[in-house]
Amino acid sequence: MFILFATVIGAYLFFKSSVSLVFKIIKSFKKGVISVNDVMFSSSIMYRIQKNAFSLTVMAIISAITLSVLCFAAISRATLSSEIKYTSPHDVTIKDQQKANQLASELNNRKIPHFYNYKEVIHTKLYKDDLFDIKAKEPYNVTITSDKYIPNTDLKRGQADLFVAEGAIKDLVKHKKHGKAVIGTKKHHVDIKLRKDINKIYFMTDVDLGGPTFVLNDQDYQEIRKYTKPKHIVSQFGFDLKHKKEMLALEKATNKVDKSIETRSEAISSISSLTGILLFVTSFLGISFLIAVCCIIYIKQIDETEDELENYSILRKLGFTQKDMAKGLKFKIAFNFGLPLVIALSHAYFTSLAYMKLMGTTNQIPIFIVMGLYICMYAIFAMTAYNHSKRTIRHSI
Repeated sequence: MFILFATVIGAYLFFKSSVSLVFKIIKSFKKGVISVNDVMFSSSIMYRIQKNAFSLTVMAIISAITLSVLCFAAISRATLSSEIKYTSPHDVTIKDQQKANQLASELNNRKIPHFYNYKEVIHTKLYKDDLFDIKAKEPYNVTITSDKYIPNTDLKRGQADLFVAEGAIKDLVKHKKHGKAVIGTKKHHVDIKLRKDINKIYFMTDVDLGGPTFVLNDQDYQEIRKYTKPKHIVSQFGFDLKHKKEMLALEKATNKVDKSIETRSEAISSISSLTGILLFVTSFLGISFLIAVCCIIYIKQIDETEDELENYSILRKLGFTQKDMAKGLKFKIAFNFGLPLVIALSHAYFTSLAYMKLMGTTNQIPIFIVMGLYICMYAIFAMTAYNHSKRTIRHSI
């Protein structure tokens, strides 16, 4: 709330003081020598900017909020694949062994070719941390698994690999390249040294709890497992079809075992629907606010043009043509439309970068697409305002 308040006040002071100050400095450099462009553009803006500061602030902030929300929706849509992997890394991912056995039996009875994948994790503690950059009260809650469950991973005793769920958790688990720590309990533990990071998703969030997961040598893992309570040992059973055309048959099999089991295709459908609705609603509201803001700026520009018709008549009597006035008019309209747009784009861009960090993505293409569409809409209204103002001036002089 404080950040929003500070942003509004900062934008208002920018329009109220900074812009006017810049124009006054430019005026002092010219030492009283002015051109037709100064009359059409800078002089008009300089004497109106303080009066219009509040309205420009409101329009800039509304545009920034609208644009930010649109960018959030576009980013959420773009990160759909990662969200699905966290929900279901396999075509079907289950934690319950009994249901997994029933599903395996059902798939075999229906003669549906599939791959079976079993993994196991332990929720344990990390002590004597010389690994993570952010220090907190020890011990930390961490998840561990064996290297036998991770493809192409062969660790020596005392070694560990680390993979972390994407998103905000990355900042919380910044670590030294080859840091050391102790994992397990105070009585039964192993010393580990980090070997490398793994940037893949192997477990659904319900299994690894979305936190840091260490891969240990199987002997080290079994050593900790011996002294771990069963409630802290979590299994994951994955089923992947050999032929994706069998997906409908897989859904029927899972529904027969338990209707609450969700296949990856069903997860894709439900998450796509949610993000689709979010994108539609934000797009509808965003376009509505965008058109409203552009209309306000358009009407404001037309009113200013009509208020200054007398100045244009004087310029015409002094020998200046409509062509001479057109350049200054272009600058003025570009300023009236461009300044709120630039403020909105700046705020929205940095806000979107923070949201991208939270979502664990670096793909900025959705942001640029949304901003490009926003700029196009502003440009259409700006060109319309220019043509209308130009026509009004022509008829008046």
